[in-house]
Amino acid sequence: STASNNLASIDLQISPNPASDILRLSANEPIALVRLLDLQGRTVFSKIDLSVSVELAIDHLPAGVYYLSMQTERGTQVARKVVIGE
Repeated sequence: STASNNLASIDLQISPNPASDILRLSANEPIALVRLLDLQGRTVFSKIDLSVSVELAIDHLPAGVYYLSMQTERGTQVARKVVIGE
């Protein structure tokens, strides 16, 4: 299968968005790596976890817009914009 087909097959749910203390992710296949990047592209948080649902404690991060980059066990990558509020 092609990379675009892999991308379409990932069902990533992020809640809540905006978030303040906990960000919950769930996917239809195991999540291997989750990274939060700031708008300058710096990794501000990362977690390695082989699970279909992951909770991230984000209460230490400043409010703002971040990019969430998730990689599955198969190597498929998905990126989403998330907002962290006060």
